[in-house]
Amino acid sequence: MKIKESVDRQIVIDRWRSQDNRNWDIVEKELQPDWFLAEIEPEDIPKIYIIFTDDWSRKYSLAVDNDFRLRSIHSNFLKLIDTDNERVKEVVVRKNALSNLNESIDRTLFLVCEGINYGKYTLVEGNRRAIALMDLGQLIGLTVYLGIYKNRNGFIPPKMG
Repeated sequence: MKIKESVDRQIVIDRWRSQDNRNWDIVEKELQPDWFLAEIEPEDIPKIYIIFTDDWSRKYSLAVDNDFRLRSIHSNFLKLIDTDNERVKEVVVRKNALSNLNESIDRTLFLVCEGINYGKYTLVEGNRRAIALMDLGQLIGLTVYLGIYKNRNGFIPPKMG
C-alpha cells in the first residue's frame, strides 16, 4: 500500500457511518488503529482479505476452505455468477452500479493491518464493493482508508508518499 497521508479519526468515523454503522465499534475499540489514506498497488491484491464471517464460507460458498483472500473470493464469485446465490447477486448489483456513471455509489473501502510491513490487509467495510471493483479492474490505484494498529513490536509509522 502506498501511504498518502494521515487522516483524522473523526473523518474516518463520519465516512464509515455514512456507509454502514456495523463493525465500527469493534474495529475502533479492539484495534485502536491510526488511520491513513492509502493507494492499492498491484502487489497488494494477494494480501487483501475480506473480514471473516461464517456466511461467506458456509451460507454463500464464496470462501471455500475458509480462504478469505479477496482474489479467491473473486474467483469463486465468477464461478457462481450464473447461480441463484444471494451474495453473488448483491455483488452484481454493486458492480452494475459502479459501472454506471449516472449512479452514485461510494467506492470507499476500509482496511486494517497490523503494522505496514505485516503483509495482510483485512477489509472491514466494503467487501462486496471490493469484489465488484476487482471484477471491473478498478481496485488497483483506488484510494482507501487504511487503519494500522499496533503489533507486538510497537507501532512504526509508515513512510508517506
